[in-house]
Amino acid sequence: MKVSIVALLFLVIGSGGVFGQSDGRKADVDPALQAAMAARTKANLEGDTDQVERLLADDYIQTDIFGNVQSKPEWLADYFKPLAVLIKAGKFHWDVWEEKDIDIRHFGDGVVVVGTLTIKGSGASAVPGRGWVASPQATIGPAVLHFTRFWIKRDGKWLLAALHNATVPEQKQK
Repeated sequence: MKVSIVALLFLVIGSGGVFGQSDGRKADVDPALQAAMAARTKANLEGDTDQVERLLADDYIQTDIFGNVQSKPEWLADYFKPLAVLIKAGKFHWDVWEEKDIDIRHFGDGVVVVGTLTIKGSGASAVPGRGWVASPQATIGPAVLHFTRFWIKRDGKWLLAALHNATVPEQKQK
């Protein structure tokens, strides 16, 4: 089953990513930021809710592909926690989670990271009004997203403060 627009909405509102497959990254990126980005990706892939929460600023905000805005508690409740349960139970897994075309721009204690994320998952589907539901034959994607993430340094720790995703028209996908 291919991902529906509603399922894609659930999917894209909280993607995190891998640092390291980048064409445009800056050589002077703080190793602590690299570690935070890698830890968030690992936590997303493993369904590690505690780690994901620790890496989000308390005032985290995001905009999904339809312009819907969610706070940290809303995103965790609507998207990540239900999917994490399925990941930990072995009912859902990401087959593909690949970032590329990464560009990082420094702004004092803030960093803007833009890039492209290709994702594909198996074993669950997003059902309107019910959230994520285990579905062994279901697949999510493949989907290609452009993302913009804003990381901030607070009390010596890098935290994701804002995220925006956009779908990539099929003719522009590589």
